[in-house]
Amino acid sequence: MKSSRHESRNKKRQSRLRTAAILSIAGVQCIALAQRGKLTEQTEAKMVSPSDGISGFFDANMTSPKNLAFDFPTFRLDYGISPNLTIGTNALALVSLLNWASSPGRNATPILQGKIRYRVFSTGTLASALTLYAGRFSGLGGSTQVNSPSINESVYFHLASLNTSATFAGGQWGGSFASGSLQQSQGTDGTLNHSASRRNINLASLWLRPRFSETLESDLLLTTCLANNFVSESGTARIDISDTCFGDKRTDPLLRALLSWRSSPNWLWSLGVVWYKALNLEYGLPVFGLNYSTPVFTTGESD
Repeated sequence: MKSSRHESRNKKRQSRLRTAAILSIAGVQCIALAQRGKLTEQTEAKMVSPSDGISGFFDANMTSPKNLAFDFPTFRLDYGISPNLTIGTNALALVSLLNWASSPGRNATPILQGKIRYRVFSTGTLASALTLYAGRFSGLGGSTQVNSPSINESVYFHLASLNTSATFAGGQWGGSFASGSLQQSQGTDGTLNHSASRRNINLASLWLRPRFSETLESDLLLTTCLANNFVSESGTARIDISDTCFGDKRTDPLLRALLSWRSSPNWLWSLGVVWYKALNLEYGLPVFGLNYSTPVFTTGESD
């Protein structure tokens, strides 16, 4: 009996030793992989389309880390902080800020615009990103010391979007929901010549990007409004109505079709058409886009 209990204890001890050895080996392997950069909290999406590394309004793409990307004709300027964080502004806003800084008392109040995008989820084939936009600008000459307050006009906006992108064998598809508001004020607060308005905007979008080659893809987009409204106050009058975005009816969509070509790692060219309906007429407008990206602030880093 004693011999049987002794053998049982030996087996249990050997089993614990084997388990400890396996865990130790696994721990050493994990540390080694982490030091090599093979273990990450999120899996970065693979480069699967010509537009990768460029953060568009409707997709979940991130600007490549330590890369600066410029878009024409929107003048968007983005910088990749890390694989999961992109910040941005508008080049026109940057020029306006520099112009104001040269003579703050006389030049128009600068345009301020900012963007921050954080990738909240990512696997090899699926990614979601949350983006926040905010800005302010002045119209009709801007706020200066020489202009009458009655003609000053200020516009503020903020918007948040949640974008999701998924990859498949032939390209990408995804969706986006965005919600925000645009506020406008003119004149002096508390006077009869003061007027203000607010437009609340909600957008839902679906898009598809079939890929023809490593450098050529198409971009098909459908976006429409959801429960928008417009509020206006002028003196003692107030207007509160449901609003539309792209046509006479709230459900009228905006459609966009692009063909994009990446001529080099730095250049992405896009050409296509935007279709929308307004005043019982249908419009098809040609559109052209050019995106340039380049590494910056990489001095001193090694591969």
